[in-house]
Amino acid sequence: MKVSILFVLIIFLLFSSLFTFSLCKHDNDDYDIKVNTKVKDQGDEITVKVIIKNNHNHDHEHQPHKELDDIQDDKANRCKGFNINNNNSENDSDSLGSDIDGSGGDISNDSNNDNENNEENAKRLHNHGHHHHHDGRDICGCIFGRYGKDCRKRELEYQNSFIQWSNQFNRTYRADQFLLKYEAFKDSSRFIEQYKRENQNSTMELGLTQFSDMTHDEFLNIYTSKLYEFNLNETTPSNSPCSVNITQTIINSWNDGNQDFTQVQVIITNNGPTTIRSFSFKLNNIISIWEVETLSSNSYQLPNWVGNISSGSSHSFGYIQQSNQTTPLTDETSTCDELPTPTPTTPTSSCNANVTQTITSSWRENNQDYIQVETIITNIGQSIIQSYTFELNDIQSIWEIQTLSNNTFTLPNWKNSIEVGSSHTFGYIQKAYSINPLLSVNKVCQESSSSSSSNITTDEPSKSRLLKWSRPISIDWRTWGMVSKVKNQGSCGSCYAFSTVGALEAHYYRKNNRMLNLSEQNLVDCTRNYGNGECSGGWMHNCFRYIKENGGINLQSTYPYEGRVGLCRYNSGDAQSRISNYVMIKQHDEEDLANAVASVGPVSVAYDASTREFMYYSSGIYNSDSCDKYRTTHAVVVVGYGIENGVDFWIIKVKYIILCPI
Repeated sequence: MKVSILFVLIIFLLFSSLFTFSLCKHDNDDYDIKVNTKVKDQGDEITVKVIIKNNHNHDHEHQPHKELDDIQDDKANRCKGFNINNNNSENDSDSLGSDIDGSGGDISNDSNNDNENNEENAKRLHNHGHHHHHDGRDICGCIFGRYGKDCRKRELEYQNSFIQWSNQFNRTYRADQFLLKYEAFKDSSRFIEQYKRENQNSTMELGLTQFSDMTHDEFLNIYTSKLYEFNLNETTPSNSPCSVNITQTIINSWNDGNQDFTQVQVIITNNGPTTIRSFSFKLNNIISIWEVETLSSNSYQLPNWVGNISSGSSHSFGYIQQSNQTTPLTDETSTCDELPTPTPTTPTSSCNANVTQTITSSWRENNQDYIQVETIITNIGQSIIQSYTFELNDIQSIWEIQTLSNNTFTLPNWKNSIEVGSSHTFGYIQKAYSINPLLSVNKVCQESSSSSSSNITTDEPSKSRLLKWSRPISIDWRTWGMVSKVKNQGSCGSCYAFSTVGALEAHYYRKNNRMLNLSEQNLVDCTRNYGNGECSGGWMHNCFRYIKENGGINLQSTYPYEGRVGLCRYNSGDAQSRISNYVMIKQHDEEDLANAVASVGPVSVAYDASTREFMYYSSGIYNSDSCDKYRTTHAVVVVGYGIENGVDFWIIKVKYIILCPI
């Protein structure tokens, strides 16, 4: 009997020695891991294989691969001993027993045994070069004892999820990266789980994305721009008799080592009832200035192509100054004229329409004046307008209207009538200096209460006023074919270039019914002197100014995107998509933005993409309480807006389409 007991004891010690050796056979210093993921299906278990270069050539010469378990320094080997399908099975004790729980699978053992085994585990970790930062936790990072089992179960779930995710996104890592990426992945998973628990009625869904193996700081450093933040500055009171409001905003500031510099945007707004015919001022220490005409070294006035500023309108210009703050405009002088009081038109019948036209842009090219006009036809009668035709001469481009002949136009097919009190808006570009009235206007109306119709042909005078109109409830310019394919900017902070190109491609298509693939790299390489930071961020208006002054931009096919900074290689012989002008809409004014998107088309915007919710956005209407409207970290293109379940949202073109609440 004693011999049998001794024999069993010897067998047990031998088995324990072999088991301990299997746990300790890997030394961190023994190998240098080069990752090349491969997927191997072992029944219900999927493991990621990685190639390991064996520097010492011992214990590994017949083992060219290591499993995910081994890369985690045997962490998963020990966790896998826990049977997630049967927490109370005695099989757990075979692999966990004295190795982890110190309980042999029996959670009723006293604390003395647990403490002894914990000390033994700590010694083993130290001997193998593993330094765990949490006392009282096992190799899985879990607490010893009964509560550690749930922890190990979650650990296995994270491992399986990480394997599936890494295969989905084809991720490979160096040995010194692996654990950091895995821990970042677990942190992402926990954030998503917590968000789902706390926001069950949210309008958006979060999920694992291509950014899930990054820390939040890594995401911000790689995918958002921090060149400078939009800094709202003071509104400068004006001493002009024409009721002018001047707002200056610092949009960039830097120091060359000896001197401070600022880049400032100035908006001159006519708040009075008069039209400003001229406006001049002085500014000192100017390094560069644009969108105004220079009279002398420090005196400036409105440019010739602007001419005047009508009541309620604005003119924007920018400058770079040797200073660390804005400087008020001085010696302002202006002249104004009273706007003519329009004579109201007395309706002569129940079929009546009012036409208002507003110049939204004007310029001079090749000694010829051009204007862009917004026209609104409003039914102010008592009958439904069933058709409306008119004539306009010297039209270069027209939209939201149907062309009957070279100079004759009518309502579009999708707008075959104008209800009482409703309007239809269209726009056109014309060779002209001022607005010309619609000619030979012919309306056909139907009485609301009967089928009788009346035909009236009139010439209606044009009245200039502010653009006020009822925009559509929703619009999506993708359905019009105006939005090009989504592109990937990579790790270069060039979102400003993609936003500029996205808007420009859309408007080129609208005018020419042809989509161009323009070069973002052209803007990354060539707009440094315009205030942009290459791969460190920039602003879209700097890009538009470059394109305007440069006479166009190159195609993607001749100037491909590289995702890094290079020398400016712009080829004037390949210039495409010349622009005559661009305008800035009101900052933080979503009504103004919606009007612009509805009436003009896609718009370049910047917003705060630094939230963790943005990292893991999966579907739905994106919304985050962490968003800061004064912090702009990402540039995109707004391509539409709409409403869903009572929630207003924007449609934006970015790396993927996101719906953002209005």
